[in-house]
Amino acid sequence: MAIKEKFSIKLPGGAGPILRGLVVSYLLVAILSLIAGLLFYFTPLSEMWMHPIGAGITTIALFFGGRVAAKAAVNKGLIHGLTIGIIFILITIIMSLFSSHDISWSSLALKSAYALLASAIGGISGVK
Repeated sequence: MAIKEKFSIKLPGGAGPILRGLVVSYLLVAILSLIAGLLFYFTPLSEMWMHPIGAGITTIALFFGGRVAAKAAVNKGLIHGLTIGIIFILITIIMSLFSSHDISWSSLALKSAYALLASAIGGISGVK
């Protein structure tokens, strides 16, 4: 038995690839957000770039999350990618509801479109 098989976790219903893709997405969001925060702090970069950079970070993270999920599943890349995007959006909405800030529905719709497109393309590119 290979080492990879010994340490792999089997989740019911094929949820393993989805969970792996979500973990990759959130880790990338955290790492890229930290880098962006340091850039804003240590450089004279204007705050007007904060929203576009945030959208870019989310797009990149969801692309790679969808790609990782599709590679782990080996098939149905579009479905796995879209699933990553939908779950990410739902978690974002739930977290926004508990925030003291008002939700900008137009901004959420635009970011959701980016998220679904990026995760779907990532899922398609992850299938060999």
